[in-house]
Amino acid sequence: MGGYGPATTTHSRALKIIGDRMAAQFGKDVDIKYVWNIMDFGYKGEEVLWMSERGVLTLAYQSTSYLTERVPELEFADLPFLFASLDEARAAMDGALGAYLTAKIEERIPGYRMLGYFENGYRHISNRLRPVHVPRDMQGMTIRSLPSRMHAQTYELLGAIPIVMDLKPAIATACTTCTATTRYRDIAICRAAFTATAPLTIAGPNRCSGHYEKQRVRLFSCNASLQ
Repeated sequence: MGGYGPATTTHSRALKIIGDRMAAQFGKDVDIKYVWNIMDFGYKGEEVLWMSERGVLTLAYQSTSYLTERVPELEFADLPFLFASLDEARAAMDGALGAYLTAKIEERIPGYRMLGYFENGYRHISNRLRPVHVPRDMQGMTIRSLPSRMHAQTYELLGAIPIVMDLKPAIATACTTCTATTRYRDIAICRAAFTATAPLTIAGPNRCSGHYEKQRVRLFSCNASLQ
């Protein structure tokens, strides 16, 4: 099992829960190993996809935004302000919307077996220029974007300049040199990523606006050859 975050992140802890349950159920019939963060070994975060497809990783998670080119229907989940509440989002992803997206992913990418969806929470915008209260405050800011046309178009409409970049180079360069960058709501993850070169603070040079909310879904992908 693998992903692209430290063992302390919610995603990694969820993998551990799954692994513990499998070990409890199957005992010595399974040998579970974890690769918490493939970026520690020189890979990009996006590479968990081919690792899962080719069986290097048996089970992995990744943002659905990385699959939108192959599964265009996933762009729907990238719409801004799509859900009015967390309860509404969870009901949709655990219900008809999640079932529809799962069917489309497995139809377009036969190597995947979808096991479920993670909730990665709402996104916030932080930057080192100025507080963001209204869209015009984002004029001219560069902002890291996931590989999603919906994301990029949203940022452009808000006046920002989106730069599509994987997490690894974003941490290494963009997030420490660009004028602005989006970050997940989990401040602990942000601190782990930025401590070395650009400490993240709620107040001060980096300001977390907290106003721009987008429900992001996560997926589990499992090599289809495993039964």
